[in-house]
Amino acid sequence: MFMRSPLVITITIFFALSCFDCFPSDEKRIVINVDHFGARGDGRTDDSKAFSRAWEKFCETEKGELLIPPTKTYLLKPVSLDGPCKPNLKMKISGTIKASPNKRDYDATGRLNWMLLRYLDYFNVDGDGNKGTIDGSGENWWKDSCNFKETPTCDKGLVPFSVMFENCTNLKVENLLFKNAQKMHLTFNVTRNVEASHINIQAPQKSPNTDGIHVSRSYNVTITNSNIATGDDCISIVNKTTRVRVLDTQCGPGHGISIGSLGRLGNTVVEHVSDVVVKRVKFIGTTNGVRIKTWQVLVVPGSDVAECDANLDEGGPQPQMHFWTYLDDLDTDFGTGLDWLSLCLTGI
Repeated sequence: MFMRSPLVITITIFFALSCFDCFPSDEKRIVINVDHFGARGDGRTDDSKAFSRAWEKFCETEKGELLIPPTKTYLLKPVSLDGPCKPNLKMKISGTIKASPNKRDYDATGRLNWMLLRYLDYFNVDGDGNKGTIDGSGENWWKDSCNFKETPTCDKGLVPFSVMFENCTNLKVENLLFKNAQKMHLTFNVTRNVEASHINIQAPQKSPNTDGIHVSRSYNVTITNSNIATGDDCISIVNKTTRVRVLDTQCGPGHGISIGSLGRLGNTVVEHVSDVVVKRVKFIGTTNGVRIKTWQVLVVPGSDVAECDANLDEGGPQPQMHFWTYLDDLDTDFGTGLDWLSLCLTGI
């Protein structure tokens, strides 16, 4: 058996700092309505091109607001909404954005993403008091997935991320319902200074790989006052992410909150995760509370304590902080021999 480089995971306590104050005030805005660019909003017509045209205008508009009107459902194939744009823009989702359920519509993009938003700074997505809904139409993906049921005809191909923010800074996402994602519902990848608040995520308990919020290669991400019920991790934190705060949030059903999987490449730089705080989180009907998942690496708990003020109701067998390791294809508990005094979970 070959040796991998040690992977050090540190979790430290700081007072949770929100990046709310770093956003400019919401001044009077110039509204860009997607309907004015040809969107039908009838739930059947492909509105992808209309959205792209509206985005181009919105992106170059000072103090712009992209409006998705209420009481309508906008059907979209995979779209990439790219910056750089003017700073301090707002996307107001008052209606429903729904993914095309036709899997063939995703082949041209390699099935990587459904909605991809990139290169944005000081950008706000607001669900208009929780009127806004983003529906991933994931049912067709789940039923055919080999992760759901291994059969000779199951689909072993890629499954798209539902909504991904990539290479964004000073980002606020709030007051939105995400449901039935193809895979991860809401992903922050290579982002800095992110606040996600009052997020409601809903997917069936048996829907495969439907993480609620997935954070990768990001810095200073705060998740607050949210309710996540899904088929996989409520929140997953991976790959060179530092400073994450999960506060005043309810998780369950689902698999709890996870850090990792880490160490598959044995790389302490690329896969290092640090400074994660979980406080005032309630777990309901979850299979786990908080866990750190690793491959066959040396895990060295630091001297700092991970204070997780969490409550577990109707939970599974593992409410405490747990280490897991993958031994080839075997996923097994990695608690034996660790210095458990260096980790604590309070409020159970």
